[in-house]
Amino acid sequence: LKAEYKQANEIIGRIERDPYFMMVMSGQKQVIMTADVFGVPWKIKMDSYHPGVAIVDLKVMKAIRDSFWVADTGRVSFVEYWSYNIQAAIYQKAVQVNTGKQLPFLFAVASKEKVTDIEVVGIDQQAIDHTMSLIVTNINRINDLKQGRAEPKRCGLCDWCRQTKVLTGPVHYSELIFKI
Repeated sequence: LKAEYKQANEIIGRIERDPYFMMVMSGQKQVIMTADVFGVPWKIKMDSYHPGVAIVDLKVMKAIRDSFWVADTGRVSFVEYWSYNIQAAIYQKAVQVNTGKQLPFLFAVASKEKVTDIEVVGIDQQAIDHTMSLIVTNINRINDLKQGRAEPKRCGLCDWCRQTKVLTGPVHYSELIFKI
């Protein structure tokens, strides 16, 4: 097998050896729901849905405990850095709109390290509520972006920014260290 497939098999093997991880991932797979959230249509696809119990999203990443520097905030986890807290808030709200129940949101996480690390990571309701308040504050901009009426602000880090970047000249070496 190629190296990436070999690593994927090792990660899967590690996940399958843990009863708690497997229980968390044992819900209904790839459940799709749509919902109107504050006047904006959303479509979600849950990796593992336990009706009336929990919403679970599977993440495989370089390392679970890496921290990322964000200016004006300090060090943050992968959840905040990659805005997975926004995903959690929207998924929770979409399930609530469809079922009337506000369910906890969990991440089932595995790492791509030489020895795979696994974890089930929860987000407390206070953090989800705070994130939802930010979504509500920015819902018009979000809707404009979804409808193509506004251009996204470039972060310079994500796949979209790298894919659509147009060079206009050299950058100074001091600009290579990204500051958010």
